[in-house]
Amino acid sequence: MLAGYRITFRMTAKELAEIKASLKRLPKGIRGKVLRTGLRGWGELVKKAVRAKARRKDVRTRRSIIVKTKTYKRGKVIWCGIGVRKGGPIDVGWKSHLHDQGYRPWRKGIKADGTPAKQPRLWNRNPNSKFTPFTYNRGWRKGLSKRNLGGVILKTNYLTGPSFVYQHRVRGYVEDAVAEALMKEARRGS
Repeated sequence: MLAGYRITFRMTAKELAEIKASLKRLPKGIRGKVLRTGLRGWGELVKKAVRAKARRKDVRTRRSIIVKTKTYKRGKVIWCGIGVRKGGPIDVGWKSHLHDQGYRPWRKGIKADGTPAKQPRLWNRNPNSKFTPFTYNRGWRKGLSKRNLGGVILKTNYLTGPSFVYQHRVRGYVEDAVAEALMKEARRGS
């Protein structure tokens, strides 16, 4: 899992029934907004922790951390994502996974099949000019393809760490948002 991660939050049937029952007391147009508000509150908490855990030198990375919520299938699925923005000229999201999960460079002096490389006699020329590096067998079917990589460098877990720490608080934020919406609705009705 070097490129990304996913946290799926699923409630038990009893918890889901309780939240649905409390949501049915609200007007239909407000229900999805209430859940998105709760998820956004949780996302802002995680965003603050991610920003604190990011390296101090990565100013642009810390500035580009965002929270996004989206509703799919007419409110049946609500998605909340926390990550590094990618796409703009100052956005560095394309390399955020390198700082989160680290990267493994090729070990020097070793061929792709794991054997030591032959030292060339002529330093300015390729001794095997007819031999292309992508033609020999790297043993990927046997799981041997990455045995010539070095250790993991720059693994900070600044994205995955806070998300796993705060994943148990999602339910509390959703319930608080529902309770607050119910109080507002009760004030409006009276």
